[in-house]
Amino acid sequence: MHLDDVHRFEALFDGRKDAYGADRGAVVKRPLTTRMYTDHLRGLPGHGIGVFPVRDDFTVKFAAIDLDEPDFELARELAGLLPGHCWLEKSRSGNAHVWTFFSEPVPAWAARAVLRAATLAMGRPEVEVFPKQAELRPGMVGNYINLPYFGDSRPMIWQTGEPEASSVEPWHPYSFEAFLHDAEPRRSDSEEWIRRARAIGAAAPLPRDDSEFGTRSSLHMCATYMLEHKESNPLTSGHRHVVLWNLAKMILNCREYDEADALMMLEGFNDAGTAPLSQRELEVIVTNANAGQWTSTGCDDPIMAPYVHPDCPIAHG
Repeated sequence: MHLDDVHRFEALFDGRKDAYGADRGAVVKRPLTTRMYTDHLRGLPGHGIGVFPVRDDFTVKFAAIDLDEPDFELARELAGLLPGHCWLEKSRSGNAHVWTFFSEPVPAWAARAVLRAATLAMGRPEVEVFPKQAELRPGMVGNYINLPYFGDSRPMIWQTGEPEASSVEPWHPYSFEAFLHDAEPRRSDSEEWIRRARAIGAAAPLPRDDSEFGTRSSLHMCATYMLEHKESNPLTSGHRHVVLWNLAKMILNCREYDEADALMMLEGFNDAGTAPLSQRELEVIVTNANAGQWTSTGCDDPIMAPYVHPDCPIAHG
């Protein structure tokens, strides 16, 4: 494999350089190097990497949709709702990923808004999009997505402009060289994505108002307790909306966290429970919690009793 080809691949999947995702789910906070891209492309065991899309200036050079299911026709329809050129990947687990690469950096808020609008238009609000965050708080790296072309696996199998495939033999893999050849000159127009985001009502996040709401220096003890015990004391049906609502308020009342952070924390807490709420429901909860400027914790609500810290003075006061 030529080093020049590795650099070309690295330029397409350009994200954070201070951290990467390991092939089995670990977050490694060490520099992501060209050698690691090389080992990934060679398919060396244990050397697959994931990239965090959101960079220090809160822009992205690529965006993706992860269907977490092998519905490539749905993936093709989602690609058709996005401006510019898209690719479909058959991931490690055999599921469908939609990718697009930008001619110039795109604000993460704009990329996220356009992707989310596409999933909502298809009635699939639970589908994951990358970037997951519009901005990052200091010390955060966001969420990573595993890269394609790990050795001979995870190929791109379709690109915008191909005719609709038959149901019998619908997809053919692109070689690594063919993908590079086609992808580089077909990056999506960054300005078109920004215009689309604004047209659907999206805008850059506003600076946090340093008022009474959101000025706590640390999380309320019950929020910390709930997050730490999400596996041993999982959220159950009948409690979900109230508990997630109060947890969102507690997180956003701390000045160290914004809406993206709160959503990420709620996702983990929600996913550990039974019958989790959809991604769209979580987004509504976080948005409403932030808009309401709530300072109450809700720990004294009887529904919260199974989840709050045993020593919480609000719950027992």
